[in-house]
Amino acid sequence: MSDRKRLEAAAYHEAGHAVVAWRQRVKVPRVTILHDDDSVAGAAHSRRPAFLSAASYDSLPKSAVEDHALVCLAGAESEKRWTGRYNHVGARSDVESAVAFLRMHAGSDEEVRAWMKLQQVRTRQVVTNMWSEIAAAAKTLVERRAITHAQIAGIVDEFLRIEWPSSR
Repeated sequence: MSDRKRLEAAAYHEAGHAVVAWRQRVKVPRVTILHDDDSVAGAAHSRRPAFLSAASYDSLPKSAVEDHALVCLAGAESEKRWTGRYNHVGARSDVESAVAFLRMHAGSDEEVRAWMKLQQVRTRQVVTNMWSEIAAAAKTLVERRAITHAQIAGIVDEFLRIEWPSSR
């Protein structure tokens, strides 16, 4: 894969996290991609919500756990949709994070596996439904190498205005 294609793949991956986070109301303050001669790396800079201590993370409601798992999985799903292949190496830490969130409310490994399959289906649907927004965010990310939560919100809001124009 060329350097440009790897940079774009990373941008789609990170834009997937950021746009889906916006949709699920999970704040990701900033997303970046870095490129040097040898590699491309991306990061969604997220923080545990300030009102949660590490101990209270276990008490997140089920819906919040699902939201966070969806955000974790959205990067790899977006990258896959753009490249046509699933990047198992690039997705590993995201999948591990999603499993960790789901494990908070699951009673067994079997339940985690089933719940994870459901979240993967939901993630594919959300990425498909928000593909235009993800693509616009990825393009901005390639151009600027960083994008903020406010910029993501602006991109999504622009698409919402196109889809649902105000009645004048």
